Amino acid sequence: MSEAQLHARAVQAARRMVAHGERPGYRLVATPDRTWRVDGLPGIAVAAQDLRAARAQARAVIAAALDVDPAAFDVEA
Repeated sequence: MSEAQLHARAVQAARRMVAHGERPGYRLVATPDRTWRVDGLPGIAVAAQDLRAARAQARAVIAAALDVDPAAFDVEA
């Protein structure tokens, strides 16, 4: 299965969870090139100098990808 297909399935699953009142959780994983990959959402990564900035950027990108409120899910490192 391609990364695009994995991403689409993960987004659909997360949207269903939010619609059912659940809070999906995502973990940020640091990479050597100063990007932070979002574990659980293939294809989503943010570039940030520190964890605080990475969390804020990831929350915005995830909310846009899922088309949900940024408070509808958790982001941890």
